[in-house]
Amino acid sequence: MSKPRVLLLEDDASLRRFVRMALEELPLELLECDSVAFALQILQEAQVQLIFTDLMLAGESGQGFLQRLKANPTLQGSAKVVVVSAGLSPIVRKQLETYPVWRVLEKPVSVMALEGCVREMFGWRAEGAVTGEELETECSVHDPLDRSLPTLTADESRAVALYFEGDAELFVAYRTTCLGQLPTDVREADVACRDADSQALMRVAHSLKTVLETLGYSDLSLQARKLEGLTLAEELQQATVHWAELRTRIQGISANI
Repeated sequence: MSKPRVLLLEDDASLRRFVRMALEELPLELLECDSVAFALQILQEAQVQLIFTDLMLAGESGQGFLQRLKANPTLQGSAKVVVVSAGLSPIVRKQLETYPVWRVLEKPVSVMALEGCVREMFGWRAEGAVTGEELETECSVHDPLDRSLPTLTADESRAVALYFEGDAELFVAYRTTCLGQLPTDVREADVACRDADSQALMRVAHSLKTVLETLGYSDLSLQARKLEGLTLAEELQQATVHWAELRTRIQGISANI
């Protein structure tokens, strides 16, 4: 019997990696794509049972993708759609009610929330579930004899509890992936500032605010959120100054790990 297929539409490589790691123990086939065009191509060629999509994408937006599914129901078939986004204002949530959306998850999303959607969709029973308090305790206690993982800060331990279901090893693996992606994000933001491209800078800020929060850098995430707000308000001069400050702090992350 073939595994059920799950389509993931997300243009941020770090966040695709997060979802992949979150679902890797489940008996499914994950089809990843970074654009609406690619997602539509997959839907035309393969039958999927569940679709995860972001709303803010480079090129055509996630709402554009949802509009296409609404206009052509055969593309979606019987698949359920889960929107995973950091841009869920009351207005956006109201707009999503007009589309064929099954669930809405706000970024940063936890492993438990992602896995819960999949398990509910396919009727798979969760195993070994623990409470949030138990997760906090589990990931905060560090065994000094365990040399396989680095000691986590209090903020990192909190992130492990909130977003990684207490799995410190998963967190460290994801952090490694993100650290490899950060130089690319920095370069893209630098180019956006140089070219006065507010849309490109907004996309980087939108991604960083979720990634940084998931890694336990809540204060930097708030700075990225402020940067996104400045770009949305077309305050590019202020945004450029703000990016210079955030850039310095981001570059210090790798040096401190």
